[in-house]
Amino acid sequence: MASYQPVDLSAVCNAGLDVLGDEPGAVPLGRVDLRGLPFLIGPEPSAGERCFLLPGVPTSVAIGRPAPRVIVAHRLLEPGGPAGHAVGQPVAEYVFHLAGGEAVAAPIRERFEIQVVPPGWGRLPFLAVADSHDYKLPRFEGRWGQSGARLAEHGLGEPAGYFLWCWENPLPERPVERVEVIPRGPRFIIAAITTSTLTSTRSSPRRPARSGWRRRTGVAASSTSTSTGAWRPTPSWTRSSATRPGAGRCGRAARSCPAGRC
Repeated sequence: MASYQPVDLSAVCNAGLDVLGDEPGAVPLGRVDLRGLPFLIGPEPSAGERCFLLPGVPTSVAIGRPAPRVIVAHRLLEPGGPAGHAVGQPVAEYVFHLAGGEAVAAPIRERFEIQVVPPGWGRLPFLAVADSHDYKLPRFEGRWGQSGARLAEHGLGEPAGYFLWCWENPLPERPVERVEVIPRGPRFIIAAITTSTLTSTRSSPRRPARSGWRRRTGVAASSTSTSTGAWRPTPSWTRSSATRPGAGRCGRAARSCPAGRC
């Protein structure tokens, strides 16, 4: 994929699958696609001994290319508090050093940009997404106990090993020279980094305006006076006469207007 290019982290990898616990599961390693984007996790060919960056001190990762967007696949190893009570706790700081000497720092907080895997029910991160695709739920078949869930018709992808967080370069014309990873709290790992040359995203459609309603800009008849004696206009909403043939400005038929203005 020409618009996305993985960054080789093998030079800074210092941890293996053992940091994920006794049962790490089938976490993606090597050259993989996560949500359709290419990543390189560890060396190539893949190996489970040194495949993650576990920062204990500030560590720099060389980028050296134009990168309007940088996507990081990372994972929190342990929560900062029981029962998800560490929401917003600082975990790290990613400092993006741009060409020309500019440095942009981005906070990495628990349950915002990063989260543990698995996150537990209702504790997905707010600003990151799972490394697997969302999916459609079956509409006409399935277990009876899941009939209510199927009404949503949509299921969120569960993380196989990581969460993906995207950083947008405020100066996209300047290449990113390196990323400095500064740990600030609980242990975490960085599995992979991918850069993107895309500079624009598809805008979401605007909510359609309510047909037949318009804002009256003048002083309404229900204006009230303040304690100082000054008049304070109160905006009102009226039905457009274009939506009802023969209707006046107030929305009723002209001959039955209670105010006699139509």
